Amino acid sequence: MLALQTALAAQQLARAQAEASNRAKSRFLATMSHEIRTPMNGVIGMTGLLLDTELAPEQRSYAAAIDASGRSLLSIIDEILDASKIEAGRFDIEEKPFDLVELVENVTELLAPRAHAKRIEIACHIHAGVPRQVEGDANRIRQVLLNLAGNAIKFTDAGGVTVDVDMAAPNDHAQNTEQLPVRFSVIDTGIGIAAKDQEAIFDDYSQSEEAGYRRIGGTGLGLSISRKLVRRMRGELAIESELGKGSTFSFALRLGRIDEPISVPREDLAGRIVYLAIPIGPTQQTMHQYFEDFGADVKLVSTDEELKKLLAGKNGQLADGVDVICDAHFAEPLKSWHKRKKDRQSPFHIWLLLQPEQRRNLKEILEASAVGYLLKPVRRQTLLKQFVDRDDILIARAAATLRNTAKQGNPKQGSGLHILLAEDNQINALLATTLLKKAGYSHHHAINGAEAVDYIKKAMTDGADAPRKPDLVLMDVTMPDLNGIEATRKIRAMEKEAGVENPLPILALTANAHSEDREACLECGMSGFLTKPFDHSDLEEVIADLTGTEAAA
Repeated sequence: MLALQTALAAQQLARAQAEASNRAKSRFLATMSHEIRTPMNGVIGMTGLLLDTELAPEQRSYAAAIDASGRSLLSIIDEILDASKIEAGRFDIEEKPFDLVELVENVTELLAPRAHAKRIEIACHIHAGVPRQVEGDANRIRQVLLNLAGNAIKFTDAGGVTVDVDMAAPNDHAQNTEQLPVRFSVIDTGIGIAAKDQEAIFDDYSQSEEAGYRRIGGTGLGLSISRKLVRRMRGELAIESELGKGSTFSFALRLGRIDEPISVPREDLAGRIVYLAIPIGPTQQTMHQYFEDFGADVKLVSTDEELKKLLAGKNGQLADGVDVICDAHFAEPLKSWHKRKKDRQSPFHIWLLLQPEQRRNLKEILEASAVGYLLKPVRRQTLLKQFVDRDDILIARAAATLRNTAKQGNPKQGSGLHILLAEDNQINALLATTLLKKAGYSHHHAINGAEAVDYIKKAMTDGADAPRKPDLVLMDVTMPDLNGIEATRKIRAMEKEAGVENPLPILALTANAHSEDREACLECGMSGFLTKPFDHSDLEEVIADLTGTEAAA
């Protein structure tokens, strides 16, 4: 009996020590995250401001390299933090409604500059049966897709990457009609993974020794985190790959049903001819699939000579109402056609498919009355609007043009908001105040929580010498003398004593990324939470949300 008690006591002690070790490790990682994120906010934020100024091409390339390096470092920090959260069992999965189509298309748009910089393509295809509105953990699905597609871009030097979303196979369907099995696949034409390494790459800090994985680098945590996240969402991440021929990573999740699968208007494009002059790859495949989904008769154009004959009207191929979608790869035949056509009306319509940065070089073609353009990666809704609801989109475009003209005629004046900034770090304070000025807001800067409390106390007196009352407080959480949480408690106590009916919105600015840090901010009375590093759009959006105003344009 004594031996059993001794063993149980030893077991309890070992468990307590292990839990204490986990807590210490998690706290250490959180502290290190804060210490690294604080200067990273300055690096990324100030680089963003620098890129908004007039720079010589060489200077812009250097600044862009700094920005890319900073964001790469930040992603590594996030991966290490995520790994620690999962290991400690502190990773909660949310079930909330979200727009699945918007999420997937945003992922490809976000990664497009990285893919285009490598001269490869990225595209997404969302099959017709996939519903737009579903219920699940949008943030975790986005994180997995960004991880998988980002890896695919990293290890692909030719061809490209496709994010494909479809309903899972019939034998995967559950009897529960309130859930929809949706399969996500990330397909690349990259270096591939040897069969012997395909299971090992999901281990923490593991990378394949083949085909240059070590040469390209990384933490080796991304796939491990992705598989664990998918498993937490009751799915399984699988791989199909052949060395030298690319890889497909896929997973199926059961998402809550909110609306019925979308109804694709096949009858609207039935009998319509669409020519695609697009190089073989993800973009061509995706566009081909979408137009076939819409019921169009799709014809492929593979060479410059084929396109020249088509535009010249040989064999009577082009008739009224026919659309020709040309990738910027075929710019030379288009330029020749444009010079010959001059001011003559064209019976067909040409769409130039290009990357955003290519518009300037192809300005001459885009000025032609018969030429429109589509930006890569193309959204499904864009195709529907341009090719199905064309009259509606022309009206909407005209209205948008009028609105933009009106905006350009009046310099930005902001919304008249006055903002109190409490921030002790000089570089981050410079970043925040610059962003506020650019957005048209007035502000006052306090270097710590005590100064912020004192400013608000004076503003509440309504005396002749009282400073202007702030409409919002941007409160750094970690400051000397009086930190943001204690300062917020004092402000809320003053408001309660004064009988204030509408408490002042207080937004936490913090480099701590753990959920318990967010909970601590909200428990003390803060109104919102913004994690460093952030940019102007992040800041303006949350200001607009907390104050009920429109974000600065």
